Amino acid sequence: MEDQKSLSSIPLKWEKRYLLKRIGEKDIELTLKERNAILENLMQGKSFVQLGEFTLMLNSIKSIDPFYPPFNIPPRPAEKIEFIDERATTINQEEMEEWDKYFGKERGNASGFLE
Repeated sequence: MEDQKSLSSIPLKWEKRYLLKRIGEKDIELTLKERNAILENLMQGKSFVQLGEFTLMLNSIKSIDPFYPPFNIPPRPAEKIEFIDERATTINQEEMEEWDKYFGKERGNASGFLE
């Protein structure tokens, strides 16, 4: 995303994520770094790649898809309300404002996707 703040400054919990879809196996959630390592090994014509505890046969990959389609933007944190002395107080306002800083307030509807 061109309008997104520097990718290196985005907190880990909101970095881009991907789903590695495999033939006949469960999907694996990947970080951007892991996705790039797989793509690099594919371009080099390698057969296998080691990612953490997974040894992947590269020809068993169906696709690598965004974890949060369509733009791989994680959902905006839901507002958490706490009642103190019968007054409602948002207890995660800073987290919501931080998300807005990285992804833009206009992108944050209930599902985290553009309408």
